[in-house]
Amino acid sequence: MTGNIFLGISFAAVILTIILYLRNLNSEKSNLQAHLFYYLFVLSATIAFVVLFYLFLNNRFDYSYVYSYSSSDLPLHFKISALWAGQEGTFLLWLLISAWLGLWVMRKAGKDESIVMIIFILAQIFLYPLMFVKSPFAQFQITPVEGGGLNPLLQNIWMVIHPPVVFVGYAALSIPFAFSISALIRNDYENWVSRTLPWVAISVATLGAGIFLGGYWAYETLGWGGYWAWDPVENSSLVPWLFATALLHGMLVEKSRGALSKTNLFLSSTSYIAVVYATFLTRSGILSDFSVHSFIDLGLNNYLVATLAALVLFSWGLLIFRAKNIESQPTSNEYFSRDFIIYLTLLFLALSGAIVLFGTSAPIITGLMGKAASMKISYYVDTHLPLAILMCLAMSAAPFTSWKNQGKSSLLTKSILVIIGGAVAVLISAIQGIDFSHLILALFAVTAFTANSILLVDRIKQNPKSTGGMIAHAGFGIMLVGVIGSSGYSVSQHTFATRYEQGNAFDRSFQLADVQQITKDKKRIDLHIDTGEQNYTAKMYFTDSRSGEVRTPFIKKFMLYDLYLSPGELEPAQDKPTVTLSKGETAIVGKYRVIFQKFVSSMDEDQSHSGSITALVNLVKDGDTLTVKPSLELGMGSFEPVPAKTEFGGTVSIEKVFPDQGRVTLSFGGFSGNEQEPSETLFFQVSKKPLINLVWLGSIMMILGSLVSFWRRYKIKV
Repeated sequence: MTGNIFLGISFAAVILTIILYLRNLNSEKSNLQAHLFYYLFVLSATIAFVVLFYLFLNNRFDYSYVYSYSSSDLPLHFKISALWAGQEGTFLLWLLISAWLGLWVMRKAGKDESIVMIIFILAQIFLYPLMFVKSPFAQFQITPVEGGGLNPLLQNIWMVIHPPVVFVGYAALSIPFAFSISALIRNDYENWVSRTLPWVAISVATLGAGIFLGGYWAYETLGWGGYWAWDPVENSSLVPWLFATALLHGMLVEKSRGALSKTNLFLSSTSYIAVVYATFLTRSGILSDFSVHSFIDLGLNNYLVATLAALVLFSWGLLIFRAKNIESQPTSNEYFSRDFIIYLTLLFLALSGAIVLFGTSAPIITGLMGKAASMKISYYVDTHLPLAILMCLAMSAAPFTSWKNQGKSSLLTKSILVIIGGAVAVLISAIQGIDFSHLILALFAVTAFTANSILLVDRIKQNPKSTGGMIAHAGFGIMLVGVIGSSGYSVSQHTFATRYEQGNAFDRSFQLADVQQITKDKKRIDLHIDTGEQNYTAKMYFTDSRSGEVRTPFIKKFMLYDLYLSPGELEPAQDKPTVTLSKGETAIVGKYRVIFQKFVSSMDEDQSHSGSITALVNLVKDGDTLTVKPSLELGMGSFEPVPAKTEFGGTVSIEKVFPDQGRVTLSFGGFSGNEQEPSETLFFQVSKKPLINLVWLGSIMMILGSLVSFWRRYKIKV
């Protein structure tokens, strides 16, 4: 109950904070009382989170949330990830991050503190009803002996990091939202962009990092071989990132020219609306039939819809109401200028966000018209291919706006380098036989990378803090090259391996080395791989969970591709394979063709005290025939099998006879390929993922570029 008490205190404190700020809204009075209650809110929310962590550390399975996501044998780092494995924990985490970010807002809002803090708090307060309905501190009346455990799919280091990083991005977007709405209410648009631009940059960086970590987790853990499936819940974090990235570009133009003021106010509110909409999509259960990531319905759909509607009507309505009073300079009249190219990039990003938002909302839209359906992946690919080409074209041109005032010799040298980069991309693409549309995308992706890399080298010498855009844009180009290679030209082969039989794929042989039961629910499969020049062992895992068997793939990284082994079925060893044959029928067992000839019966006169039934069986291998005679001996009122031994040490036994049908069931021991112990059989898929490492490298560069942009613009004043 302690956690609920502190959760209640935090709610009461934040409500009192709003009341005190409202009281001082139009006065010069000190906000000291509001500060004190806000500090109480931060402290109590922090204590509530610490209490939840304590419950996980101490295996308090009498708490429903702990029971659902933890167990006594769960390692510490996975108990940390279990904190935010479910809805209850993620809401508390989000609230905690927002509470601490509010301390910065409180210090930096200046004379606008009251209105900015009211908007900032109202943007977060919708989380409380979600936690009150499904509290992380709900208890059972009877304490279970053991917890249900954490889903094996979430027992991954990236799931320790991914959710907090995403929620830092979500919480950070509420800062520009609060300042922009405050500016609209006050009809004063002087400083909100310069104050909040760093937080837009950090939101772009953290949401981008979260998306990257989620994609890498899917690639490393799920076993299907991809990193992005345009799943509706995956898209729900992508949409805010796209709008926030568009906002970041728009803010740069407004700071330099005073243009795009209305656009930035719109994107600021829309970015946070997209966050709340993402919460609705993932938490309402409305996507449960279309996404493996969707949470269950909390029964609060009407509340979430009402919250979203209020947010949209208030923020967009206020912008429309104030539009005529918002002064803004026109964008540059020069089509070949830095500001105009940034504007084009903004436009393409916002259009991408709208396209993804529409596709993600398809189950809701189609559900209102009849039967709910989701968009096919081809919708996203077909719409984003031309957009990606246009964005790369803009990013290729952007560096030239910085060089146009340089000498002709310098401009010519840099132009030649960019052209060479594009020509090399076209030549390699043509040799590899890629599609024409992919070839065009590769051309402009490489020119974007080359042009921005050259500009990056120039800027490092002048001002390293101004390199954020170049790093991000070069990363975008290199990431797209990786996407083309890994998504469009991955190749796969299916094979199998036993302890004695080798499978083959991509000039490699695969042989099952070992199968170990490392825990009661988890098997490790060791697969020996021989390339002819190099030998190594692949380790794959089969884990039983409440939602079914989880199969963990093996990834071997090379410079130009990944070798990706995705496990399929693991057939257990059959100690004694069995076949049922009629007279004259044939079956294959190991390396032998087995033919059942006939029965021979020897019984005493009353057929009840002694006798035998013998099967004549031929074993044929390489043209040689061996006849064996397994039998059933009658003694003491029952039949006992008497196996027939073969020349190689194997045995043939009668399991069952069907005398009326002339059929027999035979079992075979020691009939594996090498006459050794029986072996398990592993079926698996081997894939080559070309240029996959460029996806990760490019993504990291984009995140790094956003962090450099934040570093440049964030100044701490004590």
